[in-house]
Amino acid sequence: MDLKLQNWFKVELLLTRSCHVLRKMFKDRWSLFTGQQWLDTPANGHAYTTGIGQKIYQNCRNIQKIMLQTGDTNQWDLTTLLNVLRETKSKRQLNKVDKQRIAKENNDLLTITNIRNNSAHHASKCISDTEFETIWSQLSSILISFGDDADEIAELKLNTSDAKQKEPINTVNTIEAKRLKDLGNEAYKQKHFGEAIKWFSQALVLAGLSDYDRSILYSNRAAAYLEKHETSEVTSSMDSRYLALQDAEHARDLRQTWPKAHFRIGQAHVALGEYEKAVHSFDKALALDPTNSEMRNFRDSALERKHYYDRKDHLNRQNMPRTTREQLNDLSKTSGYTIQQCEKVIDFIRKDDPGKDAVFTGHQYRDGDDNVKQNYELAVRFYSKAAALGNAEGMYNLALLHQQGLGVKKDIQATIELLEQAAAQSPTMSDKLPIPNVGVAEAEHSLGLHYETGVGVEMNYYKAAQWYQRASDHGSATAANNLGLMYGAGKGVAKDLVKSEQLLRLAVTRGDQNAAMNLAILFSEKQDFQAAEQWCRFASENNNILDRSRLKHIRDAAEKQRELFKKLDVENWEKQDGLADFNAALELVPDNIELLYDRAAMLRLTKHVDLNVAVVAHEIFLKYAPVDHRKLPEAYYAAASCYFMNTALKNHVELAEKYYRKGIEAEKQQLPCFLPCESNNKLFLSKFLLLKSAMSDAGPGESSINAGKPKSRLSDPRRLDMIQWHRKSIAEKRKISSGCKLITSTAKPRLGQNSPASLIGLKGITLREMNPAKDYVYQGYVLSGIIFEQSPVVEPSIWLLFEDDNGDLERLFIYNIPASEGWQLIKDTYTYGTKISILNPYMRMAADNKPAIRVDDASSIILHGNAHSVKDMCRCCSEANASRVCSKCRSAHYCSKECQTIDWKQCDHKLICT
Repeated sequence: MDLKLQNWFKVELLLTRSCHVLRKMFKDRWSLFTGQQWLDTPANGHAYTTGIGQKIYQNCRNIQKIMLQTGDTNQWDLTTLLNVLRETKSKRQLNKVDKQRIAKENNDLLTITNIRNNSAHHASKCISDTEFETIWSQLSSILISFGDDADEIAELKLNTSDAKQKEPINTVNTIEAKRLKDLGNEAYKQKHFGEAIKWFSQALVLAGLSDYDRSILYSNRAAAYLEKHETSEVTSSMDSRYLALQDAEHARDLRQTWPKAHFRIGQAHVALGEYEKAVHSFDKALALDPTNSEMRNFRDSALERKHYYDRKDHLNRQNMPRTTREQLNDLSKTSGYTIQQCEKVIDFIRKDDPGKDAVFTGHQYRDGDDNVKQNYELAVRFYSKAAALGNAEGMYNLALLHQQGLGVKKDIQATIELLEQAAAQSPTMSDKLPIPNVGVAEAEHSLGLHYETGVGVEMNYYKAAQWYQRASDHGSATAANNLGLMYGAGKGVAKDLVKSEQLLRLAVTRGDQNAAMNLAILFSEKQDFQAAEQWCRFASENNNILDRSRLKHIRDAAEKQRELFKKLDVENWEKQDGLADFNAALELVPDNIELLYDRAAMLRLTKHVDLNVAVVAHEIFLKYAPVDHRKLPEAYYAAASCYFMNTALKNHVELAEKYYRKGIEAEKQQLPCFLPCESNNKLFLSKFLLLKSAMSDAGPGESSINAGKPKSRLSDPRRLDMIQWHRKSIAEKRKISSGCKLITSTAKPRLGQNSPASLIGLKGITLREMNPAKDYVYQGYVLSGIIFEQSPVVEPSIWLLFEDDNGDLERLFIYNIPASEGWQLIKDTYTYGTKISILNPYMRMAADNKPAIRVDDASSIILHGNAHSVKDMCRCCSEANASRVCSKCRSAHYCSKECQTIDWKQCDHKLICT
C-alpha cells in the first residue's frame, strides 16, 4: 500500500476504534443525565427515543432510527454516536464540574466529527506524513483523554495488521464450523439463501473459533442476507439488509485489514440506500486491494448513485421510466405535432438510416412499447448494431446500459469508452443537414459528469468543465446548468458570476429542470432576494424540482427586504428625523461602512439637504469601503449624480463624468465576483454623458461611455446561439433560387395573442421578468425594444431578433401577415434598430421547445417612428451612431473594432456578408 494511502487508512482505523470509548461515554452520560443504568436493550432504546433523545431521533436517517430503537450501542456507528453525544441534553440539574467536563468533551467530539468528515470526503485518500502526524496527535490525545488505552493506540500507529487472537482455539469446534461453512457455501451456490443463513448461523454460535474463521462466517452470512433483495422501506432491525450490515461490521471488527469485510459493508450500505457511506467503505476496501476490479466497479456504481440522488435526478420526470408510446405522447405535446405526424417522421428516418432504425428498435426493447415486451438483452443487441454502424445515439445508450448493468454486465470502463466514441462523432448529422446528431452532446455531458464526480475516471474539474462546455456548445441543457454551477463555485474554471448566470439562464430556456432553482439560489447568495423569489416562482410554474426549505428562506428574505424598502421611504426618513439616528450611531462606530453608506444615500435623497453635503458623505464612505464592497460603484455613481444636478458649480458636468468613470472602473475591478451594477444613477448619467460624447470631437465613432446595457451580454451563449441560428437561416435563404421557398413549419399556438382594447393601464415588462420556460400571454403588459436582426422569410411568419431595453435578446415571430405585405414590411419597416413596443406579448415555447415572443395580431405592435429608432446601429452591441462600416458588405455598422471582431468571429457575420 502506498505510504500516503496507508496514512489515510490508519486514521480510518483510529476513527473506527473511537466507537468503543464513545459507547462507554454515552453510557456514563446516560447514568448522569437520568440516574439509570444503560443495558443495551430495546427498553433502553425506547426510553431514549421517547425521552431526552426524542428530537435527535426525529431528525435521524431511517437506518439511524433503527439503530437507536435497538438500544444496543454496539450497533451504533460513529456518525450516530457523535450526533447522540453532542446533541443529548440532561434534564437533571448538573453541578459546575460536570457541566465544564461535558462542555470540553463536546468540543473534542466536534473535533472528531471534523476529522471524520475531512477523512471521509478526502479527494485523493492520500495524506502526507506531516498532515498525518498532526491528525493522529490530535485524535489520539482526545481518545486517551476519554479513557482509551495509550499503548494500544501507539501499537496501532506502528502496526496496522489485525489484532491478536484473544479467544482460545477449540479444534473440534473449528472442524465443525468448517463443515457447516461448506454446507452454507453449497446452499448459497444453489441459491438456497435461507438455508445458507441457517448453516452459517449454527457455525457462528460455536466457541473457540479463530477471528479469521469467524470473520469469514460473518461475511458469508452477510452475503446471504443481501441476496434476499428486499426492496421495501427498512423499518426493523430484523430486515435482512440491516442484519447484513451488522454481520459485515462484525467481520470488519475481527479483521480490520481484510478488504472483503469493508467491501461487504459497502454492499450492505448500497442495499440500504446509503450511497455515501457505501463509497467510503469501498474506498477502504480499495485501499487494501487497489487492483480489485469488482470492488472498483461497485465503488463507481455507488458513487454514481450518490450523485444521482444528490442532484435529485430521481425526481426529474424526464428520468422516470416511460414506454416508447408515452414518450411519443410527450413529444407530441411539446412539439405541437400530432402523434401520427411524429410517427411518419420516425418511419421516414427508419427507412433512410439503418443506424437510426436499430436505435429506435433498441428504444422499444429498453422501454417497452405496444406489442413489444421490455427486454434489455435485445436492447443491447440493437444498440450494439447501431454503434457498429457509427451511430452516436446507439453508442450513448449502450454506454448507459453498461453503466446500469441492464442486459449486460455492469462495466464502468466500457461505459467510459463508449461515451468517448460517441463524443468523437460529428455534432451535426452532416454539413448539409446541420441538425444535432443525437448522442454526441449527451455523451459529452455524461463525460463531464464522470470527471466532476470521479466515477470511472480520476476526478478532474478542469476536464469536467471542458466536456460540459463542449456539450453546452452542442445544445445540452443539463451541461449548461452544470457548467453554470461550476462558474458560480469556481470549480475547474475561474469564478465568474456573470458567466454563471448566463449559463443558468441558457439552461432554463433549453428546459433543464434544475436551472431555475439554481438561479434563485445564485441571486439569494448575492442578497438579491427579489430576483431570487422571481426565479423560485418560475421554477414552481415550470414544475421544476424545488428545495422547500430553501424556497421558504428566499421568500422570507424577500419579504423582509420589501419591508425594509418601505421603512426606507424618503418621506418617512424626513418625518422621523432619521439623520439624527444615523449621526448618533456613527458617533459610537464612526467607521461602520453600512451606516456610512446609508447616511450618504439618505442625504442625497432628502430634498432639503445641500448636494455638496451628500457628496462629502459619499466621499467618507469611499474612504473606508474596501474595493470589493458591492456598493462601491453605486457610491461613485451617486456622487456623480449629485455633481451633475449641482448646476451652481461651473465644472459640474466634468466632475460628474469623472466620478462616473470611477464607478465604471470600480465595476471592472469587481468582475467576475459580481454582476454589473444595476443603478438608476448610472443609467441616468450614461444617457446624458453619451450625448455629450457624441457631440464632442473625441475619436470618430468610438463610443467611450456605455449606454447602460451590460457589455457582458455580448458573450452570453444564448445570445450568440440565437444570432448564429438567425444568420444561418438568412444564408440558407440566399442559397435558394428565385421562386423557391425555404422549407419552414409551425405548430398551432397553445394560447391566443391579440391587441388590447385600450392602452390605459398597460404596464412595462422586460424579457427577464417573463418566464422563459412557460407558454404565457402577458395581458396588460407592454414589451419595448429594438429590432436587432431582420427576417429572411415572411411565411409562415416574419422571423426577427428583438433586443429589449435591458439588452436581452429573444426571437420574435410575427404571424398572419400576407406575403406581399410582409416583404414590404421587412424592407421598409422592420429594419435594423427600429424601436417597437409589443402589447400583450406572448412568451411561446416554440416547436423546437425553445422560447420566443409570438405575435398573432400585428396591430399589437407599436412603431415608435424614425426619431426613436437607433440610427446606424452597431450590429454587435446595438449602440447608435456607429461610424465603422464593414469594408466588404458596406451595410453593417460597428461602434468599435472590438464589436466588429466579436460579430465576425463569434456571431458569424461572414454568413450574411455579401
